[in-house]
Amino acid sequence: MITQKVININRKLGGVLLNKSSLEFAEEIEKSTRSTYRKSAIWIRAIVIDHPFSDFNKRTALIVFSSFVEVKDQIRVASALIRIAKRGIADLDKIEEVIRNANRPKD
Repeated sequence: MITQKVININRKLGGVLLNKSSLEFAEEIEKSTRSTYRKSAIWIRAIVIDHPFSDFNKRTALIVFSSFVEVKDQIRVASALIRIAKRGIADLDKIEEVIRNANRPKD
């Protein structure tokens, strides 16, 4: 169910699905956690690292992230997603740490 919602989000942005399997896997493993940040990290990894769409992967990930937690600073979170993509951060603990830090309120 979530997989189809993610596909629809990307489609509305203008992307095309290339590989559905990582999205289906994310949907399966996110059921095993209650933490919204962990669920977000699972989906971010599936979208940003596995790159299942032809385009708009990071934008899709930002929208999906905002469906799990309230985004406090969209620019900082978007920058964090870019950093995750550029560095190829695939470790879920590290992704969770990066997005938590990016979504902290400014002092």
